[in-house]
Amino acid sequence: MKTSAADSPTNVLPVPPNNPIKTARARISKRKRAKGLELLQKLNFLIDSYPEFAGELQIILISIRRQTERTFHSDRERVLLSIEQGAWTVTDIMDDTRLSRWDVEQILINLQELKLIYRDSRRIKGNGNEYTEHLYKLTHD
Repeated sequence: MKTSAADSPTNVLPVPPNNPIKTARARISKRKRAKGLELLQKLNFLIDSYPEFAGELQIILISIRRQTERTFHSDRERVLLSIEQGAWTVTDIMDDTRLSRWDVEQILINLQELKLIYRDSRRIKGNGNEYTEHLYKLTHD
């Protein structure tokens, strides 16, 4: 089974020195985090009460826990890991990390400024249309 960046630990790649991102700052509001933690408690109760649905509830629990623990640093690490594993387009990175398009694009801009990644382009032709696809790759490859 392929491990996606969304399921991987966030401490995979080193943080560059003089990083302009505030790594400790949460990506979600305190209110949303508190609601998420409350929901986690309720889900744990439901898992105990309905063991026949424990697998499905556990998947939801993991997703909500991931949302409540998000930071700029953890999101950036997920994007870097995704690129390292071969997800080179914004859409592929979004699918792999489960982050929004806006979040992925903002992180990619920052990673380019830090010179951790670079953007390449290729022309795609098909069905009478032609467009440019942007590919993001690690600079140390």
